[in-house]
Amino acid sequence: MSLLHKYNSKRLLHINGNIILAGTITSLVVAGIIHLSDVWMISNVGLIVAFTAVLDIILDPAIFFLLHYKSSRHSIADFKQDYFIKDAIKIQSHRILLSFSYYGIATSLQAFFLMHGLGNVKSIISAYILALIATRIVHTIYGIKTGLFE
Repeated sequence: MSLLHKYNSKRLLHINGNIILAGTITSLVVAGIIHLSDVWMISNVGLIVAFTAVLDIILDPAIFFLLHYKSSRHSIADFKQDYFIKDAIKIQSHRILLSFSYYGIATSLQAFFLMHGLGNVKSIISAYILALIATRIVHTIYGIKTGLFE
């Protein structure tokens, strides 16, 4: 059994892996875009934090959806588009509920890091990865208890 097949056959790993990968990719892309604020000499912490959050809100679900679609096509022998759409919506609905915590943690940490001189790129990556870890723990516990990962 290939590593990709094992990954795709374990729903808990499959969902969390796609969410973590999407979050990490998004953080890196957003950090690259926000890095331009250094070039444009934008130093308003509130503006940087708000723009970061808006970019993340747009990019993260799109990247997750693409990753989930690609990996679902490889993991389900008889791929059914209706099943995929319902599954993706179910997962995203949980993520929407957690987004209040996720963005609360991420934006607070990013602002804190910026005010203490960490810099745009490091503050984004640090804040959003820490928020991702916190919400993955909560979502994983919830998913195990409710059967989401079965």
